Amino acid sequence: MVQTLAATSEFENLRKFWEGLYRYLQDTQLKDDPPERQRYYRDPWKGGWTFTGAKPGWASVDSTAEALKACLLLEARIAEPIPHHRLVDTVDLLLVWQNAHGGWPTYERSRGSRYLELLNPSDLFSNIMIDYSTLKVTSSCVQALVAAKEHLPGLGSERLQRIDRALDLGNRYIRRKQRGDGSWEGFWGICFTCGTWFAVEGLLSTGFPPNDPAIERAGTFLLSKQRPDGGWSESFWSSVKREYTEHPDGRLDVQTSWALLALFEGKNPSWRSAIQCGLRFLVERQLPDGDWPQRAVSGAFMRNCVLNYRFYRNYFPVRTLAGAERLGFPILTERQPLVSDAAVSPPPPAQLQRIQRSCGSRRHEAATEAHGSGGRRVSTGVPHLRRRHPNNCAHHGAGADPEDSHTPRRTTRAASGLSQSRTARRLGRARASTR
Repeated sequence: MVQTLAATSEFENLRKFWEGLYRYLQDTQLKDDPPERQRYYRDPWKGGWTFTGAKPGWASVDSTAEALKACLLLEARIAEPIPHHRLVDTVDLLLVWQNAHGGWPTYERSRGSRYLELLNPSDLFSNIMIDYSTLKVTSSCVQALVAAKEHLPGLGSERLQRIDRALDLGNRYIRRKQRGDGSWEGFWGICFTCGTWFAVEGLLSTGFPPNDPAIERAGTFLLSKQRPDGGWSESFWSSVKREYTEHPDGRLDVQTSWALLALFEGKNPSWRSAIQCGLRFLVERQLPDGDWPQRAVSGAFMRNCVLNYRFYRNYFPVRTLAGAERLGFPILTERQPLVSDAAVSPPPPAQLQRIQRSCGSRRHEAATEAHGSGGRRVSTGVPHLRRRHPNNCAHHGAGADPEDSHTPRRTTRAASGLSQSRTARRLGRARASTR
């Protein structure tokens, strides 16, 4: 939210609003570690922020990184900013949270082996037994540490060296995650569109040039997914199937904004016409009251659980249009009529058939209705493609990252009153073998 406001020409006129946001961050920062942390094997959280701002809570890694970026962005305009020693605590916390392979997790460092997933009692959620690194969180942490180096005094030479090492590892992690088609797989945001944008921002924040081959490949991937109406429309099925899947309804403003923000950063002249088409799409989609229509959910986690971030459809289009204005792209001064449903080209029939064959037509229909769920989490009802034999894992040690392996996953039963716990079934087989 703060970064969106700062990108607009109305920023100074909204002082009361963003001063309130800063006070909220000031009040909700965690000032102490959890009690008896060593006894209960807890990570530190002094200097962090929680996902909801509630106290006591569990410090969230990307919430902490984004909060640090917002504080550093606003502190020069605040009469009584957060003391620097508290922000230095935040930097130290981000450094502690980094996993050995260079990525950052969601809440705590990865501890334990991926073999623990064999004990996963859930028939729905994937990779929940330990906290794994994700691309989105890693990019947020990289950007936050770069901002701290540039704007936070008193870090000291030893801490600056640690930051440089962490940034190097983080960049290696981001590059390693790029797929052959130029995309990055996301988490929390849907999915390859969001992940690709975050990866591009992470690489550029550390000084890589816009014409870096990885960023060029990312732009090529995004351009290949642009629809005839100028927008992008990725479905949450991408998170389930781990391959880019077009949303059957199209016209998704959030994904269009993410794609454009990534393409802005590439500064490739040959992308300009595609960017202009995307900007026209966003302007034409805006409603008379300033809102954008809710077409589909914008978030997904643990592969099978989708959620709607209510304000994504507001601040990402605003941030995109503000960035376009700053870069000199002409923005329509009058809102054009909305593109009619009939004018939008649907995905190719063969693609829709593949979706329906893989997921079942009834599940597919239920999932496409999930955009009306408000802020609720919605289960897709798909039996999770979760369980893997350890021999198929690319890495077995502590801190291993599941995204390093794209091996097929065996299907389990859907969660229901009739399905039996896998753990109970294993115990039953173990008893039978000892008789």
